[in-house]
Amino acid sequence: MSKATFLPGFVQRVERLDRMAQRAGSLDAAMRMSLRLGEALRRLDSDDPTVPVVRVVLLGGTGVGKSALFNALIGRSQASPTSDDVRCFTQKPFVAVSAQDRPLLNLPAELDPQYIDVDLGGIALIDTPDIDGALRENWHVTRAIVRRADIVVYVTMPDRRSEFQVHQELLAWASLKRWYFVLNKADQVSRVIDQVRDDFDGRLRDLGFEPHDGVRFVASATDQGRYDFSRMRQSLFNTRLVESVEKLRADGFLGYTSHALSDQVVEALAVRLEKVVEYEAELNDRIRQVYRDSLEQPLARHAFRVVVRELAWRYLGERIGWLMGVAVWLRARASALNASFHVARLGLGRWNLIGLARAGVSVLHAMLRGMVPLQRILTAMGPKYREEIRSIQADAQRFLEDQQLTGFAPTALSASTSIDPADGSADADGAAQQGKANDWPRWVYQSLWEGGEGQELEHLQTDLDNLGQQTAKQVGPWPLAVVTNIIPTAFAAHALFRIGKAWLDAQYLPAAFYGMAISLLLVSLLPGYLLLAWRMRRACAALEPRTLVDSVQHPLATTPVRTVRERLSEFLRETVSLRSTLNQLRRELDQEIPSASTVRPSRPLAD
Repeated sequence: MSKATFLPGFVQRVERLDRMAQRAGSLDAAMRMSLRLGEALRRLDSDDPTVPVVRVVLLGGTGVGKSALFNALIGRSQASPTSDDVRCFTQKPFVAVSAQDRPLLNLPAELDPQYIDVDLGGIALIDTPDIDGALRENWHVTRAIVRRADIVVYVTMPDRRSEFQVHQELLAWASLKRWYFVLNKADQVSRVIDQVRDDFDGRLRDLGFEPHDGVRFVASATDQGRYDFSRMRQSLFNTRLVESVEKLRADGFLGYTSHALSDQVVEALAVRLEKVVEYEAELNDRIRQVYRDSLEQPLARHAFRVVVRELAWRYLGERIGWLMGVAVWLRARASALNASFHVARLGLGRWNLIGLARAGVSVLHAMLRGMVPLQRILTAMGPKYREEIRSIQADAQRFLEDQQLTGFAPTALSASTSIDPADGSADADGAAQQGKANDWPRWVYQSLWEGGEGQELEHLQTDLDNLGQQTAKQVGPWPLAVVTNIIPTAFAAHALFRIGKAWLDAQYLPAAFYGMAISLLLVSLLPGYLLLAWRMRRACAALEPRTLVDSVQHPLATTPVRTVRERLSEFLRETVSLRSTLNQLRRELDQEIPSASTVRPSRPLAD
């Protein structure tokens, strides 16, 4: 089937969802969805919608008179051999189709189809082996035929209308196909035919169908003049079905796609998402408690205020801008550099190669990323904080593995769960070396820094950065940015005016003027800077550890779980959206395919 001409936008969405399901890894619901979407897409590729032959398949249990009904419908006695004594008598599919349409059916030769040359006006009627017989190879043949069917005719008889095994097979195909229902051998219950019909309808409703006279027929293959036989034959061999064959094939693809997006699959994804949301909230609460406990120590409180103050100065420069912003930025950079030299001296005090390397890396790391001030608070919070953070990370990874969600996790976590370094394989060693090569700055830093504290520093930086930005916003609102820049801007404008006028008049100013201008500019920055420093002291003095605890919304330690939650949520949204579009398309096809010709379940069925 051409993807370019058949619902191209919808098919692309199905393919995208299939790729998402494949990336989900070992999640059961996603695996089922991927398998079924793959089958739907393969059907789309292999089933030519332009072939003007409608495949109508008779499906039923042993002894219900399928073959007799087949013979009666095509008007050929014993075309499909029948027997009243031998069970499972039909062991091959019998196909009634015209000679010119036979090559178009493309039935696999291994099914050994037996063809009967009958012109049914573009219809191919197929009698299949019993679906509940003792010969299981017959089940395989029947299912292979039903898989290729455009319309399935479910045949039963009064005494067999409640058989569990046949109903299970019916349920398995229910959402994938369009259906007719035939209660054969009605002559055996002619006296109570109305009650039998009502009971049959009730059982079909229990299976999720909505039977009516257009799709449910009470008939007798041996008494064709009575009951609904003529109306049934007219409906089955309706020429409008042939005219609508492309729409039938489209509906078949939608049926397989609908099966992939069943309520059971969606519910399983929703339940898994709910678990992830709850666990993410639990981890976030644990991290807040870790901060709360660690920052109770006086040394940690002091370090906390110092670090937040430095971060706030850094972000304040971006908010204030212009000339005052440069002054604030220089102040923030100088503070970070001094802290770097302090750590460097500590490292050099050991007088060994490792100490020298550690100090050098510390200085570079501080200059490039400004992380050395964070080491103060990390040290003050003590080793228990680091142990708790690592425990939370390990718990998060185990949770994702237990819930089969590592396929949704960030790449690093997925790789770590798919390769076991302990197995000594070359692949594991190669993957480990590749991981170091791809992230060598962090690996070097963690290797040289005592205790491997690089990740904990990043966790603190992420959470404290948010608090630093909030403090900078409080200290330097936009009206204050205007006020603090007025005086230096006026001095700078006056100096530039004097310089420009002197150059135009060719009366060049002495060097002393430039020195005086720079001095006055620096002095003009002082009032605004002092105002900002006063506001910063007040804001930082009011800071309490609970402020950090309250500000933690997306801690770095829970990033894998948060990423899984976001990706799983997107996966579920796309699934639900695609189902909604699919149902709308099927409703539109219902209006275009001949009315009262087929029926589908009116409610979701079990997988």
